[in-house]
Amino acid sequence: MKEENNKEYIPNTIEIEERMFNIFASIIILTLSIIGLYNNSFPIFIPGRRGRAINLMLHSEPLWIFCIVLLCAILFLLSTVADHIDKRDNERKYAQFANLMKKLMWLFLVISLLAEWFIFKKSTILW
Repeated sequence: MKEENNKEYIPNTIEIEERMFNIFASIIILTLSIIGLYNNSFPIFIPGRRGRAINLMLHSEPLWIFCIVLLCAILFLLSTVADHIDKRDNERKYAQFANLMKKLMWLFLVISLLAEWFIFKKSTILW
């Protein structure tokens, strides 16, 4: 048998500052998404090179798709808090979940922007 299997499992700990930041950021993201859905508009800032950036205002269907991005961000942030609370030996599952949420965020962000630019064309470009 390996020596590692005989060792007692010690759950990982996440600092209180990081946990509080993740909870606070999740609340802010949730609040902004609710306000954006209520107003049917959500501003997005996409940084560019040499000071050139794109400012978009999402509306309607692309906004709903973008809210999936925000939901994935909330779940990503709260997974670290849940990982700290959960004392079982499953840190790898939380890491896999966080990785999945990152990939889904990128996927739905691209879908939202492509839908806005090429299908619905309702966005207001704010320069």
